[in-house]
Amino acid sequence: MSKQNNFPNHSADDLNLNKPDRFQQFMFLMADRIYRLRQRYIAGGLAVVAIGIGALYWQEQQRLQMETEANLFYASQQAAVKAALQKKPEQEVKALTHYLEQANITSMKIASQLQVAEAQSRLKNWGDAEKQLKEIILGNEVPDFSRNMARLNLSAVMEVQGKIDEARKYLLQLDNARWDDLRLRNLARISLNQNKKEEASGYLSKLSEMKDSPFQQEAEDLLRQIR
Repeated sequence: MSKQNNFPNHSADDLNLNKPDRFQQFMFLMADRIYRLRQRYIAGGLAVVAIGIGALYWQEQQRLQMETEANLFYASQQAAVKAALQKKPEQEVKALTHYLEQANITSMKIASQLQVAEAQSRLKNWGDAEKQLKEIILGNEVPDFSRNMARLNLSAVMEVQGKIDEARKYLLQLDNARWDDLRLRNLARISLNQNKKEEASGYLSKLSEMKDSPFQQEAEDLLRQIR
């Protein structure tokens, strides 16, 4: 006796064996599109790879450039310190200027310019000192601290040349409250040198009220002397 087949009799069409579902249809279409446009996709992939390689090359070149300049800056600093210890400001200026002729990194350039200005001041080359300091003050990417340091130094350069109005101008341009005590101290000194005791007293009185300033005691002592 043959066993009765209990499974229903379905055709292949009924079982959907020959009918891909929506996902399969989508995948077939994508495969066909990729095959037909394979050249375009290959070209696009190569372009992406080329851009990536170009970006990596640029980053490496930037790193090497910064490394090279840092080494040059370090060498110039060594030469400048050696010259300063030997009391040879001309050699100091020469070493620092050699770096400045090739400088691109703002922070290193400004540090060298401040040093050149100081060395030129010791040589009494006031015009050269002014040039370096004014370039810092007028620069576009100069940090506030460096700009104010240049103003303070330029004020001293102007004062020693007897350009008192210019010296005052750069002191008044200090634009950070942290520099207030230095501004008041230098303004008071300029006034005392001009024998303007009342004006100096005004600056010193303000300075004497600044309890956190290292010049507070000095201001009090000077006030007692001129009163």
